[in-house]
Amino acid sequence: MTEEGPGRFIFSGQVNLERRPIMTRKTHDHHESVCCQEEAVNNAVQEIDYSRKPLADVIEKDDAYELHLDMPGVESDNLEVVYDQGELSVRGLVVAGPEHAELLYNERPAASFSRSFSIADGIDPDKITARLDNGVVMIELGKTAAVLPKRIEVRSD
Repeated sequence: MTEEGPGRFIFSGQVNLERRPIMTRKTHDHHESVCCQEEAVNNAVQEIDYSRKPLADVIEKDDAYELHLDMPGVESDNLEVVYDQGELSVRGLVVAGPEHAELLYNERPAASFSRSFSIADGIDPDKITARLDNGVVMIELGKTAAVLPKRIEVRSD
């Protein structure tokens, strides 16, 4: 498998799938033979996009906004959070299988997560923090002083 662009993987060479016939046909001596298994798989599965849009929650607190994104399987080494000119981009990569072992069966292929958000004025870029906890990316976007609520003291005369 080779990567072609963000979140795209192209199958190259032979696809190693469980050997089950896609279809069978009867020969004239009434024996079934497997027909077109590898050809059908290789033709049907040319390109698969394993990119995902993570689910998100946005929470407003007095001094900040919190953004929670579900990215199961992503490790912090494969996570990128970038704030640039009013846009927050979050990207993560799930690596398939262990490094020093043979993967015998795989229902959780390598995948990428990607989501971008337009951020309104009132966020201090120096007050943006991110952490990863049990597959949830938590990003805190600190508000600028001008946006923070200000309590006005009421005096009596």
